[in-house]
Amino acid sequence: MPRKRTLPRISVVLARIDDHEGFVEILRSYTTQSLPWADFEILVVDSPGVRPWQEDWARHRREHPGFKVRRFRTEKRSRAAANNEGARRSRAPVLAFIADDILPDAKTLEAYIRFHVAHRAPGDWAVGPVVSPEDLRTSPFLQWAEDSGRLFGVAWTRPSPVVPPDYFSVANASIKTAMFRRAGGFREEFTGSVWDDYELGIRLAEMGGHACRLPAARGLHLHALTLAERREAIWHAGQGAHQLEKFHSQAWPWQRRARCPAWIWGAARLVASAAHALLDLPPIRHAYYRMVLAESFQRGYRAARRSADGASRVRAHAALTSVGLAAVLHLVVSSALMLTSFSVVMRRSFQRDFENYVPPRAVQASETWLHTAADVLWSPLAACADPAGCTGLTRIRPGACAG
Repeated sequence: MPRKRTLPRISVVLARIDDHEGFVEILRSYTTQSLPWADFEILVVDSPGVRPWQEDWARHRREHPGFKVRRFRTEKRSRAAANNEGARRSRAPVLAFIADDILPDAKTLEAYIRFHVAHRAPGDWAVGPVVSPEDLRTSPFLQWAEDSGRLFGVAWTRPSPVVPPDYFSVANASIKTAMFRRAGGFREEFTGSVWDDYELGIRLAEMGGHACRLPAARGLHLHALTLAERREAIWHAGQGAHQLEKFHSQAWPWQRRARCPAWIWGAARLVASAAHALLDLPPIRHAYYRMVLAESFQRGYRAARRSADGASRVRAHAALTSVGLAAVLHLVVSSALMLTSFSVVMRRSFQRDFENYVPPRAVQASETWLHTAADVLWSPLAACADPAGCTGLTRIRPGACAG
C-alpha cells in the first residue's frame, strides 16, 4: 500500500534578491527549528543576478537528507516577484516570509503555527521582531535606525513596540495562504525592494485583516546597515513612492514636501552635515541621519516624476513660509552651534579659569538649547514622523493586537 504523502503545515519563502553573505548558514539554521521537519518546507527563490550556489546546495542536501528545501527561479529581478513565486509554489495552509539575511530563533516557525491555530480569523497575520546582534549595534547609525523605528516602521528594540494594524514586512511575517492569494499577492510593479509589503498591508487591512505582534517569532538581522547603503535604498524608495500613488490616490506626506524646492533640501542637508562634522552629539547626529535620508527620498521621488512627465521638470515652487522657515532654521541652528562651539573651545583652552569666563550653568543651558534646536527645529523638514514618511515604512496608527 503506497505511503500517504504528508503536506507541510507552513511554507517559508526565502527570496534571494541580493548576495547576502552567510545565506547557506542561515538556511542551515532552519534544520534546528523546534518544529519537526515534516511540518514545514523551505522555498528558496533565486532572482537574476544572484551568485550561483550549486555546490553549497549540493553539500547542504548531503549533510541534511530528508530536509525539505525546494528551489525555484524567477526571471524578474524584484522582491515582489520572488516572493510571489514562492507563495505560488507553496503546499501549506500558512506562509512565512522571512528575509534571506534574517537568522530565525529556533522556535520561530512553531510560534507562527501556534499563532494561526489560536487566531482563526482569516485576516489575522503575525509579524515577528527583527533586531541586530550586539556586535553589529556598535554602529551609531544602526542603533538609531533600530531604536527610532524610522527605517523599518517599528522600533523593535523598545520594551513594548507598537505594531500598526496594516503593518506587513517581508523581513519576518506570517499569513494564511488563502488570505494572501485572495488579496492578490504582492504587486510586481514595484521593481525594487521597497513598498511591495507596505502596499500589501494596506490592501489586507482594507479587507478586514490586521497585524499582530508576535514576540516569540524573533529574528536576528545579520546585515551591517550603513548610511551610504540606506541613502541608495531610500532614493529607490522615493522612486517607488510615485508608483504607490497610482494604486492609492490618497494624499501622501511627500507630495506636500515635494513643493519645497530642491535647493532648500540641499541647504538643510549641508547645515546638518556641517553640524554633524562640528559636534558629534546624539541629537545632531540623528537629525543629520534624518535629513540625509529625507533629501535622498525627495531626489528619488523627483526623478520618478520627471521620468513620468516625459523628462519635463517637476514644478515644485516653495511657499514663502517654507523659505522663511529654512532661513530661520539656518540662523537659529547656526547660532546654537556657534554658542556651543565657543563654550567647548573656551573650556578646553582655559580649563582652570573657565568658570571665571563662562559659568557652568551657561554652558549647560547652551548645550540643552542645542539639543532642542536640533531635535525640534529641524523636524519640519527632516523627521519622518508622518505616515509613510521618508522611507514609506513609518506609520503613526496604533497596533490592533499583540501576540
